[in-house]
Amino acid sequence: MNQNIGFLGIIVNNRTAVSSEINTILSRYGDAILSRTGLRISDKNCWVISLTVDTAVASANEMLNALNALQDVEVNATFGNTKALRN
Repeated sequence: MNQNIGFLGIIVNNRTAVSSEINTILSRYGDAILSRTGLRISDKNCWVISLTVDTAVASANEMLNALNALQDVEVNATFGNTKALRN
């Protein structure tokens, strides 16, 4: 299975209601997460989590689907072709 570098952007609109579920999901995929940054955007009353991952796209899609299934959570991702790095 090919590994790819990717970036996930997570917007959380009701942190207190879903933080436990988010952390459970992210812990499940913890081996794939290279970095995690969380910011509170106070004037918009939301939280933003950015992840850098190194994983198979299929595994990342599982994580995306689990996060997107949560109420008040939006997730977007992009993956790059790291083929040149593997040669």
